[in-house]
Amino acid sequence: MSGDECIDIGYSSAKESPTQLDRLMRDARRPRFRAVMVARFDRFARSTSHRLRALAEFQIYKIDFISVSENIDTSTPIGKTVFTVIGAVAEPERSLIQERVLAGR
Repeated sequence: MSGDECIDIGYSSAKESPTQLDRLMRDARRPRFRAVMVARFDRFARSTSHRLRALAEFQIYKIDFISVSENIDTSTPIGKTVFTVIGAVAEPERSLIQERVLAGR
């Protein structure tokens, strides 16, 4: 359980197969770590449903999820609740940003 990092440089979380995210999920199943720490919650996975499935899988393997920017830590009951609420808000927000970018072109 070293300090390995899974970083997808140049990949959008919306893409089908970010290599390092796939590696992270494979390693979670082994399990090779006790926590996942991300800089921003919305950069973690492809969609809200994917984030929630990943969190459920992390819970099975007793892996905590920590998002630094949003101060989410799923090792606490409040952190688990906040994770779910933010996830529900983050996906529509992403769609709005995409629409605005396209409208601006």
